[in-house]
Amino acid sequence: MSHAVVRWSAVVAGSVAAFALCLWLAWEDPAGLLPTDEGDRLTVGTAFAGVVAATVGAAGGWWAARSPESGPGGGRVRQRANASGRARVTQEAGAGGDVDQRAKASGGARITQRAPERDGGDGA
Repeated sequence: MSHAVVRWSAVVAGSVAAFALCLWLAWEDPAGLLPTDEGDRLTVGTAFAGVVAATVGAAGGWWAARSPESGPGGGRVRQRANASGRARVTQEAGAGGDVDQRAKASGGARITQRAPERDGGDGA
């Protein structure tokens, strides 16, 4: 299972847990701040639990989206190429994490660079 799936699963589980906890606390009302009528208390508790769950989901979504594994290529990719004349440079980033590729070609040169895959393969 990829890290992105695990992160997003944790976000969903955290949001559901936050909703359930807040709804339970509203139902129990240990501080006695909510209405005494059960229907009103449930309405207020559900609204509060929804806001908290949405906040947890938004913060968790930000966290999960910032994961290097959630983006294409599995990390940060930096590629620089200079070609002159009939030269051709091809650069491909695999799923091997952070990649920094540099190439300089002139004349009729052809350069192909492939970053390795995460499993240690050669990316070819």
